Amino acid sequence: MWRRQCVDALRRAVSHGYAGSKGALLPLARQHHRAWVHNAAGSTGFYLDKTKYIVNAYGPDRPGLVSALAKALVDAKGNIETTRMARLGDECNITMLVSFTEQTKEEAEAFERAAGEIPGLRGTVRRTRTRHRRDEEEVDRSRWRRIFLQGPDFPGLVYQMTNYLASEGINVETLNTDTQPAPFGDEDLFTIDAVIEIGPDTSLVRFKKSIERLEKKLGVDIVVSDHERVDDE
Repeated sequence: MWRRQCVDALRRAVSHGYAGSKGALLPLARQHHRAWVHNAAGSTGFYLDKTKYIVNAYGPDRPGLVSALAKALVDAKGNIETTRMARLGDECNITMLVSFTEQTKEEAEAFERAAGEIPGLRGTVRRTRTRHRRDEEEVDRSRWRRIFLQGPDFPGLVYQMTNYLASEGINVETLNTDTQPAPFGDEDLFTIDAVIEIGPDTSLVRFKKSIERLEKKLGVDIVVSDHERVDDE
């Protein structure tokens, strides 16, 4: 729910054109710009699309910080495609995938300069490219899962979970963690909410049994459910 609210807030900020002010520079990774590239995906079933930029920004949380960043983007003829935002401690952390109308390096640099004038904001802007499936009919849509883990908070829990997934060749698409007071007692409950793609070389039966063993080993509850495929935008 918070992701949807963040995206809606950013889109409203872009449409209303909020103003920003002066601050610290966000350095743009200087690279040669190409709108289209030779397929470098090989046999993986992906092709590379137009150039986009990833914005990672952070600063002391205050009203108007996100709208100022959105204003800098709309002034540079940019578009927000995907956003993740969270307040961690007293810091506002923002990650955005953005593109520009004319797909020129100058537009990205104009955004960099404007973002650099926002008080207290620090971060980076770097180039990336989205990936899309090459053969849609060959994609196995049944191998996506959501994993929800809940249990006592202890050091190494995220490592244990993600290390298991990596050892099985399972790709993590999204991952969110949180700590909450337990309903009973003084201990905190730790949660991991992840969306994964199980590779074609991993047996679904083996995956289910391995999750059950991991659940017992860690002393936590793990719920696995079907999930829609996550596409790059």
